[in-house]
Amino acid sequence: MDEFRALLWALPPAPAPLRVDLGGVGFLSAAGVRALVAVHLRIRARGGQLVICNPNAVVRRTLRATRVNRVIPIVGSPPVAEDVTPPWPAPVAINRAASLI
Repeated sequence: MDEFRALLWALPPAPAPLRVDLGGVGFLSAAGVRALVAVHLRIRARGGQLVICNPNAVVRRTLRATRVNRVIPIVGSPPVAEDVTPPWPAPVAINRAASLI
């Protein structure tokens, strides 16, 4: 979790849309939800957008139960995420989320 946060806190001032692929995550704890919300707030304050990609049914239920889906776009897979992100510079993708959350 610390490595995940450190990586996200090191983003440039005007980040490209950040896509977090949760496809390899089997369970999302409260700490994981808090980390996603904190990153969302930080990126949004800097003019960016966080998009959650490819969550399985268990993770998607957690995101709905915590109402994260109301503030952070959730899409089926990373290529579809292009449809919900503004036309900014090339996106930053983090595909190692499964090992960090």
